[in-house]
Amino acid sequence: MLLLSLATLLTYLSTAINAAQYDETLSFKAYMLTAAAYTDNNLNMIQTCVDKAYPSANSIKYSQISGSSYDCDVINSDKCTGIYVTLESYNTTIIAFRGTEKFDQYLEQLKASFQNPQDYTESGVAHGKISSYYLRAGDMTYDNFLSASIAANPLQQNIIITGHSLGGALAIMTGLNLLKRNLVLPDNLKVITFGEPRIGDYEFAQYVQSRLNYLFRVVHYHDIIPHFPACTSNGNGCKEIPSEPYHHSTEIWYGSEKTMKKGEYQVCDTNNGEDPNCSDKDTDVGNTLGALFQNQHMEYFGDDIQKFGERGCKSSASQMFSLLFLAITMCQLLYKYL
Repeated sequence: MLLLSLATLLTYLSTAINAAQYDETLSFKAYMLTAAAYTDNNLNMIQTCVDKAYPSANSIKYSQISGSSYDCDVINSDKCTGIYVTLESYNTTIIAFRGTEKFDQYLEQLKASFQNPQDYTESGVAHGKISSYYLRAGDMTYDNFLSASIAANPLQQNIIITGHSLGGALAIMTGLNLLKRNLVLPDNLKVITFGEPRIGDYEFAQYVQSRLNYLFRVVHYHDIIPHFPACTSNGNGCKEIPSEPYHHSTEIWYGSEKTMKKGEYQVCDTNNGEDPNCSDKDTDVGNTLGALFQNQHMEYFGDDIQKFGERGCKSSASQMFSLLFLAITMCQLLYKYL
């Protein structure tokens, strides 16, 4: 009994030591690069966001900053958008994806969630079920975007992959694709997503957790998309049923109702992506509709992610200050010369 207890304790300590720690500073950098993917491939705005994420930009050699809209669903001719940034001075490659580009694309994702999911296989071995839409999109992302980007600018030692909404699903699939092709070591890969939907079942979620050592799924309060497609509830979370949707861990839940505030987050169960004490605990219809009208899916770290990217990762507060400063300056000039 004592030996069993000691073994259990050692296992727990080993898990605690080896578990990745959430880094909010890195998460915000990832958020800025994800926002940059919303700029319609505006390289100036993308570079501005990169400069803000990595302030020592003047000393950084950029091998390439590229943005690309590419075919990501052969059945529906949908487009996805990603950016590929190589920071040689940091020995880092950053790959970021924006969310759904049009409402029809969202409907196709919804439609696929009601169809039979497909096996996710590696080396002929199945590792659970995954939505057919995300499986196709992940494969086409590698074929139509990443393969050419990597050929032009080889991956650096460290890789950060990030994305919002649909882009979060693409980030997961991209991480798996790079590992499957032995293009990155697991300890050199970090994946951070924002408002990511459920993309596969429980077995697939467990496999994702086993492959991606540094993996965090950031959720803002009652953001509706992380609860899409709906899982089969057990009254206190989701049932672990084959082919039924189930999230991977580790959820980072920011429980602030309207504005997501830095530092105010909860690290959820590292082994269970459907922690009933995090965003799953309060998903009634009223809260869901409220979150929809408050646009919590788009608002992360206090800004609408698309508008934030289109402003060159300049916060709305900073923009207001700049406009106020400009107005005061103009008034001073008018007062002086009139």
